[in-house]
Amino acid sequence: MGDVGHNVESPLVDVSDIGLREIQDLDATVLGDVLRRFLDEAGGPQDAVAGFDSSLTGPPANATG
Repeated sequence: MGDVGHNVESPLVDVSDIGLREIQDLDATVLGDVLRRFLDEAGGPQDAVAGFDSSLTGPPANATG
């Protein structure tokens, strides 16, 4: 994933060639702790964020009969 030929100077560490699982396995690092939490939460049950309840009763408005 590294961009060959694009040398950008930055104080940040380039982790683009490291898998998330490899970073997750780093002990005693903030990044490893955050990724462990993120992956644990992503793998767990998810709460519904939207729902729909229909309260229609009777025949449809355009029903003939």
